[in-house]
Amino acid sequence: MIIEPASRYARTNIISVEPGDTVQVLVEVMARERVRHVMVKEIGEFITVDNIFSLIYRVLAVARDPRHLETMKVGSLKTLRPARVSGYISIAEAARVMASSRLDFTLVDTDKGMGILTVRDIIRAVEPGEARDPAIRYSTPRYPSVGPGSKVVDVVKAMGMHGVRSVLVLEGGSTVGVIPSLSVIGALSHLGFHGLWDEALSVAHPVEAVAPATASIGEAVYRMREYDTEAVVLEVRGDVVGVVDEWGVIKALAGLGERLVLGS
Repeated sequence: MIIEPASRYARTNIISVEPGDTVQVLVEVMARERVRHVMVKEIGEFITVDNIFSLIYRVLAVARDPRHLETMKVGSLKTLRPARVSGYISIAEAARVMASSRLDFTLVDTDKGMGILTVRDIIRAVEPGEARDPAIRYSTPRYPSVGPGSKVVDVVKAMGMHGVRSVLVLEGGSTVGVIPSLSVIGALSHLGFHGLWDEALSVAHPVEAVAPATASIGEAVYRMREYDTEAVVLEVRGDVVGVVDEWGVIKALAGLGERLVLGS
């Protein structure tokens, strides 16, 4: 599947907002559409969940109240211009483009016009037998985490500081939950930026996507798809030894480090 044309998995219904919309509206759109990348009309560039979390992190770093973001205009924010590729390149080649641009999405030319291909779309294309490299090779052993008494703002700080889209919740050395970026966006959508001071556990999910440390990257991808999650925990006898997130999948498919092993 990963050698198939990227246009087969690209989506032409690109979600967008107006430059005059507020950041609060942007967050609400992301939550409602369950997307992490939104185009800004007229500008023609994109704002991502990572942009928002990094912005909150920077605001907090200078001791400013992030609640003023509710009225800040989208047009004043830094936007991203992703690569644009032919729809005829393969899924694996699209992953290489993402890895080189350090963005988890790219624009794709399709028969229906310009489309968007994200890492979530790529995950739909990968079969377990296609990528047999060990998942742990592309995992992060010390994945960012927060404690059970943490606030949502602590989760956002961790995501902004480490550039990840999921954070583990640890209690007494055990993983008791995982908080994906879209759960945080959902909370900010319903509560506004006041929700940053809510309990982090209120947006945590059970740790369901678990794989043995011997799992392949293809098997890790299968669990991401099965549980609709952004990260898979790798364990040895119940102990967490690493976390494979979507960026790890991109690195694997892009052939960074060791060569990607394809199935027969």
